[in-house]
Amino acid sequence: MRCFRAMLIPSLPLLPGGAPAPDARAFAMLGGVEAVVRGLLLSATPVLAYRAIGDAQALSAVYTAAGVAALGLALVTPWLGRFVARRRLYVGSALGFVLSAALVAADADWVVAAILVNALATVVMTICFNAYLMDYVARADLGRAESLRLFWSAGAWVGGPFLGVWLMETMGSAAPFVASGGAALVLIALFLRLRFGEGRAIRRAKGPPPSPLAHLGRFLRRRRLVAGWALATTRSCGWMAFFIYGPVYAVQSGLGELTGGLIASLGSAFLFLSPGFARVLSRLGVRKTVVAGFGGGALGWALAAGFAGAAPWLAVAGLLGAALFMASLDVSAGLPFLMAVKPGERAEMSSIYATFRESSLIATPAAGGLALGLGGMPVVFGAVALAYAAAGVGARGLPARLGLPRMRLAPLAAAAPTA
Repeated sequence: MRCFRAMLIPSLPLLPGGAPAPDARAFAMLGGVEAVVRGLLLSATPVLAYRAIGDAQALSAVYTAAGVAALGLALVTPWLGRFVARRRLYVGSALGFVLSAALVAADADWVVAAILVNALATVVMTICFNAYLMDYVARADLGRAESLRLFWSAGAWVGGPFLGVWLMETMGSAAPFVASGGAALVLIALFLRLRFGEGRAIRRAKGPPPSPLAHLGRFLRRRRLVAGWALATTRSCGWMAFFIYGPVYAVQSGLGELTGGLIASLGSAFLFLSPGFARVLSRLGVRKTVVAGFGGGALGWALAAGFAGAAPWLAVAGLLGAALFMASLDVSAGLPFLMAVKPGERAEMSSIYATFRESSLIATPAAGGLALGLGGMPVVFGAVALAYAAAGVGARGLPARLGLPRMRLAPLAAAAPTA
């Protein structure tokens, strides 16, 4: 039977149980369906929540609270993984989106609870996905796998926000949530069909499992891991600011809600360029690509800040320019962390890495609210520009050849003594 499967799928290595190991295309398929699940709610959730709450500051507080809860769950998920199989955690996270659909279908005012459930489901799903990715995809192929996943998911991120709002306006408040829940069921079926299992087998530990605080301490002692996490968090903060404050600026400046939605869609459309960004990454390496991404993003945000008061359309052009470089960072900014993780700490460090989403969810509205109080939207855009500029400077400390093919030594040099 194993040989028969190998003949059918010769390009995939076989796992000990006989099932083909997931490759980059399998991860891209899984990521694409996940993007449908989440993309449908990207704009519909805050719009429906604003209808229910009626206050933007209270809405920001809801998202901040959800981020804090998700951050706490991210830190204890490895501990949960000692008792619950990884495949069950992944399936359970997908069922969270089904639960949120049921909550909103029962009563639209339950959207606040749905925000919390979706935040918790997203963090567990991300941790499991990254752990599987590090188990089955070689370090040299991580860039290709990420770019392929982003390319497959780009359509959902571009069309999902508009489709979600359209469903809400034409078919009722619960419609986008029900559609997202249905996509989550498809995601579960695909996950089971691809047979990800439990990941690669790891030797049973001789001592008691370390606590999440022990993982955090080990993480803080590794400068490359801390730097990689900071880069991923800064990149995520930029996207959070883009999707929250870009549409709000369009409304405030008189460009209209439709323009705000168009800004979000055009920014997401740059994800279709991810295969090209991956080719640039393979030629230039991680350091140059990340530095260029943060530098270009900082310039775009700075232009948006400079024109926000007098020339709204030029400010929008700056935002879209920043989105172009942020899309390139979606391919490269996570690699410094992933490439620094040791094989024996994949599950634990995956949970630490996943906190960048929740950290950005907490930091972005908190800092944005402070910036709005200091000087309005131009200050918000300027603050993001400063953060990106600082990240670009920090990324210059990455190893120069990170992500580049290793140079082969000549036979004579290879045989030379190393004393």
